[in-house]
Amino acid sequence: MTITRTYSTEAYSTTVNATTTSENIKLQSNTVNFAAGEETATIYVIAENLDWGDRRSCTITLNDADVQTASPFDNPIHEVVVNINKPKLLPAGTCTITDFTWYEEPMVAENVPIINVEGTNKYRIISPLYYLYGEYEEDVDMSNFQFNLLSSGAVTVDDGTPLNYWGYYAYFSSDYSGYCYVSNSGNAYDVNFLLLNGSDLYTGGRFIFVWDKPAE
Repeated sequence: MTITRTYSTEAYSTTVNATTTSENIKLQSNTVNFAAGEETATIYVIAENLDWGDRRSCTITLNDADVQTASPFDNPIHEVVVNINKPKLLPAGTCTITDFTWYEEPMVAENVPIINVEGTNKYRIISPLYYLYGEYEEDVDMSNFQFNLLSSGAVTVDDGTPLNYWGYYAYFSSDYSGYCYVSNSGNAYDVNFLLLNGSDLYTGGRFIFVWDKPAE
């Protein structure tokens, strides 16, 4: 956001504060500097760890010592609303998943839906663990598995823990690229990852999905 001052052209510094109930909103800096001759200064409000559809707000206030000189403006000077619009999700075919991670014998699920976040290269396999294990296990993780489809046809996965195998989290990290990677042959994608339990990492995370893409 931009703060505009009037009746002064001298260099000047003031402080501002952000009041919010969300831990995901903060100011990049509480100090606002006006260079000599400048009428405006920019405040950067940082919104972290927000997902599609999230809405957060914070109130920006001037330092109390500067309120008297802010007339005719009142405190608070501005309310910032961070709004990430929910995207349109498009059907992007189905896949057959073969999971080698949890049971001794591979588990197979067919016709698992895949969706695309419109306007992006981000795709999500819908609740893969439910399709694989929902008939056999309780408390199955319903999370979607998100991946990025590159123009070359290759797939990448962002760092994180997108799936929970009953306390063993599928762990993707670029720091462990020898264990966390996706290879492919045509529309068959071989997804490899570590398993995180507490602070311990284990090898052995792997599934293959064969993507039946819709006709273009």
